[in-house]
Amino acid sequence: MKVNFKSLRNQGYTLAESLAELVDNSIKAKAKNIELYLWFADDPFILTMDDGCGMDENEIINKALIVPEDNSNYSDSGPDDLGRYGLGLKQGTFAHCKCLTILSKKENFSFKTQHMDHDKPNDILPKCSSNKIVKSKIEELKNKKSGTIILWSDLDYLMKRRDSTQGNFYDQIERVKKHFTMIYHKRISQSNLNIFFQGNDEINRIKSFDPFYENNKDTMKLEDIPVNSRGSQVILKPYIIPKEISSENLNKNGNELQGLYFSRKNRIIDFGGWFEIDSESRTKLSTTDKFRRLRILTELPINNVEDWIPSQKNKINIPDFFKKTMFQNIKKIREKYLDKIKEE
Repeated sequence: MKVNFKSLRNQGYTLAESLAELVDNSIKAKAKNIELYLWFADDPFILTMDDGCGMDENEIINKALIVPEDNSNYSDSGPDDLGRYGLGLKQGTFAHCKCLTILSKKENFSFKTQHMDHDKPNDILPKCSSNKIVKSKIEELKNKKSGTIILWSDLDYLMKRRDSTQGNFYDQIERVKKHFTMIYHKRISQSNLNIFFQGNDEINRIKSFDPFYENNKDTMKLEDIPVNSRGSQVILKPYIIPKEISSENLNKNGNELQGLYFSRKNRIIDFGGWFEIDSESRTKLSTTDKFRRLRILTELPINNVEDWIPSQKNKINIPDFFKKTMFQNIKKIREKYLDKIKEE
């Protein structure tokens, strides 16, 4: 089905969430090095480049640039497949711009280009391709064994939001970096994944940030709790983070960082707060200073993940059939947390 980009706009994606969709695709392509460049001066653009397996012409046209009509035949391709609906590239891109250009090289052979401009595919590169950064990255890709460049241009929505509400766009780059240090912290620290911003030197490589402070001697780990319903299992892994920590500055305040952190395949999907799992109860799971140090890593099931993750893959919808059991177990965790705090 041909992409109608207008149907994919206004999906509520932040810039960080949209760029994470591109990084997810690079991870699925077995990339170890991912570079991001954001340029907001003349002919603004956003470019990502990876050293993954790349795409041939058929994959670009018939996978990357279509909206799947039916996801019932989706096949999970393993621990690096962070997608589900085949919509991430399109939704993330067209939330911020009108023009998408894909340049890819596969298996040291073909170098393919496809440009989508206002729904119309063509082979003409956008005006920003004359920028020295874009030119150098295209040449670099041509000399690689394989890899992919995703280029966003005509950043209409992004620039409009900049003019009206967002202020300094380079503050947004910092917000994206902070978001990535946390949601990919396991992959950065364990999988030799390197993510670079605005350059590919060591100074440009982001470090991982573990929101659970697992390696801190003052962190307290409570017992894991498996939660089962309808053939699926979610594992709750509670942590009491150290009392004295420096400012985390993860685009949320301290109290907003307490609560549930939903993870799938070593990638945090959504986090912070208690996600209204108490919607059918008179007892409110409040976000207060009392529970400021409680964070619960919530490992999602590999199967039936569509029950939890909607097509907008950066949000979590807890299934109704899980809410009651999760609520009961989280209440117990909160009670144990308070007991531990009193012991301190």
